[in-house]
Amino acid sequence: MADPAVRQRIRDGMARAAGVADALQPLRDAWRSAAPDVRKRFLEELFAPACGESSE
Repeated sequence: MADPAVRQRIRDGMARAAGVADALQPLRDAWRSAAPDVRKRFLEELFAPACGESSE
């Protein structure tokens, strides 16, 4: 299996070729800059409907 860094470079190259990387970069930057508790809350709210829970 390839090194994770190599796999990431391959994914990045494929995304650039598909024109997706530019649109996703602001979302990736926001995710990386968010605090861990904010990330956790976001995921809980995102998956709450699928888990049958209220998000509020």
